[in-house]
Amino acid sequence: MSAAVKLRDDVSADALRVIARVSKRNLKPFGVTKCIEELAGAENFMEFGSDYNWLCGFVHHNLGARVVAKALRRNSSKPS
Repeated sequence: MSAAVKLRDDVSADALRVIARVSKRNLKPFGVTKCIEELAGAENFMEFGSDYNWLCGFVHHNLGARVVAKALRRNSSKPS
């Protein structure tokens, strides 16, 4: 990541680092997957990875739509 990358129109990464005393390490982009994996590795958050994946099924429409459609099909095939 270049120091000249604009975070907002009037604030560059360099300005943020100097004015707010944000370290270069904390200005680097990060991936959600890596953060989830690291958190799931902590003692009190062992199930966090599986919980996150389960919740993603409802947020990401393709998988969520399949789950809902399957449940609707299952319910419609039951005798009333």
